[in-house]
Amino acid sequence: MKESAYLVERVRFQARVPDRIEHRLYGPLIAAAAALGNRARALATGSVHRYLGYGFWALTGALIVLVVLW
Repeated sequence: MKESAYLVERVRFQARVPDRIEHRLYGPLIAAAAALGNRARALATGSVHRYLGYGFWALTGALIVLVVLW
């Protein structure tokens, strides 16, 4: 028996729908985080003394903020 020319084994449909939230919200956020990371890369020089200084100033700033807000 000969099969019909109109009989197909498989049908495949593929559609790509762009996500507005992904492109309008996440795109700029990821770009901003990448830009911030590129700027912060200049701070990572490999100097232990510089890292200790960063920690000191971060701790001092955090304590000042706590005193002001408390």
